[in-house]
Amino acid sequence: MTSELLTFAGSSNLFRDLGFPEAEAAQRAGITQPRMNDLIKNRTYKFTLDALVNVAAKLGYTVKLSLKKAA
Repeated sequence: MTSELLTFAGSSNLFRDLGFPEAEAAQRAGITQPRMNDLIKNRTYKFTLDALVNVAAKLGYTVKLSLKKAA
């Protein structure tokens, strides 16, 4: 689950597909433009899991949690 969410967060295509500039995406997500740039540049290590979920939700995405047993 974490890796999929981190993939979401680091996807510059996803943010490009939203159809508005980085600064506007940041405003809609409730974060600063430098923090949005961190997401676009795949610097997800700077975010907590709940912060990533909140950004996704504010941008209109539903977060799905999926667990599987470790090998």
